[in-house]
Amino acid sequence: MVFFALYTSSLCAQMLSVNSEKPQINMFYALPLKNNSSVVQLKVFATDNKGVMGFLLKDENTTTNITEKGWSKNRPVSYQLKEYGIYNLYLWVKDTDGNITGPASCKVNYDPKDSIKPVIEKFECRWSANNEITFDIKCKDNIGVDKYLIKYNCSDGNTWTSQKPSKMYLKNKQEYTFYLWVKDIAGNLSTVCKCKCKCTNK
Repeated sequence: MVFFALYTSSLCAQMLSVNSEKPQINMFYALPLKNNSSVVQLKVFATDNKGVMGFLLKDENTTTNITEKGWSKNRPVSYQLKEYGIYNLYLWVKDTDGNITGPASCKVNYDPKDSIKPVIEKFECRWSANNEITFDIKCKDNIGVDKYLIKYNCSDGNTWTSQKPSKMYLKNKQEYTFYLWVKDIAGNLSTVCKCKCKCTNK
């Protein structure tokens, strides 16, 4: 009876400790194509509370499972493009317990002829309540703007984002100079545009 009770207690503890936490895809983007190459280089980073077990990279957003063909223990670093066009790449990640997260996605424009830079038509900023800086941004490109980057006062900590920036919270009340860059799917980079905003209590 004592053995059975101990065994049951151990079994219950194992059941209660089942890991259901999904991995996190912290980074997934494609580098600009170089020299008309059909191989796109990828930047991928994922984490998990117990350990990342596999990566699955596809150019279609279809239903997936842990036994699907194509899973790899190695982090994908590149992808072979088959023909000219705009690609949507999708990434899934699984952990040692079979939990799957994703997909994360990124776009790639495989068109060696596209060398037209995106244009920033409007970039304005203003200070509002609660120390928020709001942005009014308008851009255009022959195919489409893909990423945005805003820096201020020569800061280095900002990163590219696929979402058009609309606001930023800044703790210190002072005059800021903001710098904006945008790039398209082919990696063409715009000319920098800047605006100034003075943050005060008035």
